[in-house]
Amino acid sequence: MGALAFYTVTGIIYSESVLAIIHFILAAERLSIGFETFVR
Repeated sequence: MGALAFYTVTGIIYSESVLAIIHFILAAERLSIGFETFVR
């Protein structure tokens, strides 16, 4: 039970951080594209 709960919590935290990183990368790309079009 303890190990299962630990793996479940770790999996949730891991997937959350992966989603956050993906969102950050997408936002950064969107920002850089908008910045380039604004500069041009």
